[in-house]
Amino acid sequence: MSLGNFSQPFLVDSDDEGEDDELIEILNGDDSDDSADLEEITPPPSLRGLGKSRRSPPIIKNRDVVLPEVSIASYCVQDGTLIQIKDTVELQDNAHQDDDGLHSGDFLRVTDIVINQETDEVKLRGYRLRLTKYLNGLLARKLNELVMVLHVTEGDRRDPFIQGQIEVAVNAVLRKRECLITSKPYNVVNCRHALDHSLFKALHKEELKRAIFHQGRLVCRWVNILVMQENGKNYNGTLRGIYRREVDDSSSTPQPTIATPSISRRGSSRGFIDDAEDNDDAIVWGDSSTKSNSTSPSKKRARSDSLEELGEFRRSRRTHRIPEPTKPATYTFGDCFCGAGGASTGASQAGLFRQWCLDFDQAAMQSYHQNHPRAEMFPMNAHDFPDSILSTRETINWSSLSPAVLKELNKLRVDILHLSPPCCYFSPVHTIPGQNDQANFEAMFTVGAIVKKIKPRVATLEQTYGLYSSKEHQKVFFCLMSDFNEAGYDVRYKIQDLAEFGLPQRRKRLLMIAARRGQPLPPFPKPTHGDASSGLKRFFSVYDALDPLRRMSPLAAPDPYHNPDDLKRIKKEPYEPRNKLLKGAITKNGGDSYHYSGTRKHTARELALFQSFPWDYQFCGPQTKAKEQIGNAFPPVMAAALYRSIAKTLEAYDRGFIEAEDDVCDVEQALALLDIEIPGSQDTPIDLMDPVKFPVPARFRYITRSPEASRATTPVKRRSVFGGGTDIEPEVARQPRKRVTSMADSRMGRRRSSSSSGGLEDLQLTTEERAWLAVENWGWGERE
Repeated sequence: MSLGNFSQPFLVDSDDEGEDDELIEILNGDDSDDSADLEEITPPPSLRGLGKSRRSPPIIKNRDVVLPEVSIASYCVQDGTLIQIKDTVELQDNAHQDDDGLHSGDFLRVTDIVINQETDEVKLRGYRLRLTKYLNGLLARKLNELVMVLHVTEGDRRDPFIQGQIEVAVNAVLRKRECLITSKPYNVVNCRHALDHSLFKALHKEELKRAIFHQGRLVCRWVNILVMQENGKNYNGTLRGIYRREVDDSSSTPQPTIATPSISRRGSSRGFIDDAEDNDDAIVWGDSSTKSNSTSPSKKRARSDSLEELGEFRRSRRTHRIPEPTKPATYTFGDCFCGAGGASTGASQAGLFRQWCLDFDQAAMQSYHQNHPRAEMFPMNAHDFPDSILSTRETINWSSLSPAVLKELNKLRVDILHLSPPCCYFSPVHTIPGQNDQANFEAMFTVGAIVKKIKPRVATLEQTYGLYSSKEHQKVFFCLMSDFNEAGYDVRYKIQDLAEFGLPQRRKRLLMIAARRGQPLPPFPKPTHGDASSGLKRFFSVYDALDPLRRMSPLAAPDPYHNPDDLKRIKKEPYEPRNKLLKGAITKNGGDSYHYSGTRKHTARELALFQSFPWDYQFCGPQTKAKEQIGNAFPPVMAAALYRSIAKTLEAYDRGFIEAEDDVCDVEQALALLDIEIPGSQDTPIDLMDPVKFPVPARFRYITRSPEASRATTPVKRRSVFGGGTDIEPEVARQPRKRVTSMADSRMGRRRSSSSSGGLEDLQLTTEERAWLAVENWGWGERE
């Protein structure tokens, strides 16, 4: 695939997009327009905002039909064409493209026809469909293939298929077209269905292709859901295949709107459980007046048309589920481009088993091994993985693997695979060309190949937000999404401010979750920290992050990565650390942030704490190398939240509580509505010597109630991803924490009087120990 006019760095592509030699490749293969034709068209903003599209009328958010407007079943336009509900129409092309090319406007799958009884104005309401060739490489360009584009508003709890509908004037219709919404592979769908077979011999190759483009059947196999912010910009979305409950068939029209997820065993037909029957195999497909015990799609029964049921997780009377294992399984984790191990640290905190890691940086791999010694290490270039580690001297034929290769490849199979390719080149702060730009650029294109070979159940990716927000790098993002799609994965992406998960800095990152088709697509975790009005935990301040250093004993072994006295002195404006997030994000050289005293820069250990590494995390190499490993790391606090959400979803699916095509936004809420008891968090220590509290085998390993789930309030208003500043509301005054060190407890003990005020005079300490603790808030002053 050509990436357009890239100056530096560049990617050599040996596969030219020339014309196909055989007619069958034109009719049922990739759309083979010349690359020059791609540069001439002006595609609509498929992934950016709600601005006016040159191809179609402006988008109007879906609303209820109220008088004087009424809904009608059909409408006849001026040329005599009868438009009915569930038809597909082609809209006028307002881009004024060259008539010699194969161009068209958008399409509309009609779900409602609305007429104003006072003005006689007629509007069509439905789903916007767009040719894949106008998505800038987001999907492979195939002749007559469409994608359903749904714009939804963040915070709108209606189903995407309800709020994603648009309205267009009836005079914008160009013609009626045949369109098939299906989940079948493209090569088994016949785009020549509506053509006269005599044309195949009468027309030239190019003329036949044009006839198929303008008159042949259209095919829609994808849904692109774009979540819009209040400012009209899009920072997250989903690209997935059409689910089986949303497809067209011979007896009914497509029902893309989701009623309720089915709660049935894995391997059963995907559908909706009818609560009126106790039969486990009763499926709701079509009209609710028809009932059948067969799971065959040819015998259907529809869900209720009530919009109140859309998107809701309904209770099921199913009582038979997959038998629970005697011991919950542990999911495996692979870390590609692992660096010092930020993602693996978060995976460990989420309860995953770190199976292997890969990186080319030797110092980073040493740091990783110091903290994760059980993981198998592959210090190699990602371009050579996994081919170079398989026991074969011949070139691997990935279409037909030998048993020996398969046996070794299975050792690399993991449930969850994380990839964090180098992000320096795509970062917004990258303004000067670097010597590694070409290598960093090419590393991005190893992601699709690795995922396709390893085949994890779920893959995650973390990158700088510049990969998505910058026009210069958008084509690379589109290629990355296309690689996931070609590998057989549905993708959810989001630009996330990591401060909402307890990181003491406004660090914006592009996060992606890709689930192999046949597996559920996990949701992103919900924020845990916010402003005072959000009802969440208070933002984690600079002062909070440095807490481990204030509690550190001066008698402890010196930390080579925390020597503040050795740093060069500077003169900056001091700031209050208790009410501030870090100024700027941490980069591989430490960034522009400085100590809140204004007298020096931060040490490597302080930077590691700002990145949420444990206080005793081990690094290898000099200070500059340690800061580089810290700045390039995926913060463990965000990784842990991400993998807890993924592991909960996979365990709920493995237990038969949810189906692969259930669009679940909150696993805990979904299971609670199914009367499934969710145990509390296992973080609370248990006294093993108390027989009453002796732990019992856990029913689940990952499905636990989050501490945030008990909070009654919900966020009122979140900070903008690219706004809000670094200020935090002042913390409510509270009593000083009364703590002494474990050393003081064990060596001297404590003796408090009933009228004790909690001062140092209440403890029987030596002069040395009293001096140690006589700092701000009982030894909580910073160690310098």
